[in-house]
Amino acid sequence: MATYVIGHGGWDLASDPGETVITPGIAFSFYEDTGQVLTFGAAMRIMDDIQNEISPGFVGTEGTLVPNFTLSALSGEEIGVLNQSPQGGGVRLYCGDALPGGLQLCTNSNGNCPTSIEEYENGKQSHDCEGLLGVYAQNTDGDLHWIACAYVDLNAIIANANTTVGVGELQET
Repeated sequence: MATYVIGHGGWDLASDPGETVITPGIAFSFYEDTGQVLTFGAAMRIMDDIQNEISPGFVGTEGTLVPNFTLSALSGEEIGVLNQSPQGGGVRLYCGDALPGGLQLCTNSNGNCPTSIEEYENGKQSHDCEGLLGVYAQNTDGDLHWIACAYVDLNAIIANANTTVGVGELQET
């Protein structure tokens, strides 16, 4: 049965969350490309799609490197709106309700999680961290769906950049 992980999602490059690897037994469906937003209307259509007519843009399976996205909490009002939509076939885990806010796919809190393909191929093939893949994915059948934006926050990096771009070159200021 599908498990829908629902919240506000993004990849904050300023905090350098890096990447993580999808481990055996997990298929993680993403409906937007990295850097894109997912509207509430689209989220509701995906969760109500009992006939599986909406295809994900990308499915990360065993050994796939993905951005280490963070899921932020929905407001009670947002959860209420999403709960008004008909229940499709699946379990809904709302960030801010069943899931804590600020939940990363992988925290790598003990250094044992795969954060590169090389680490994965050298034996790090499970997540035993406090992240979504370490705690919550283990309690599902492995059919996970990211119902959130895949936003990339470049603002802090741009604001702190000490460079200017000239025609055909990158110059230090």
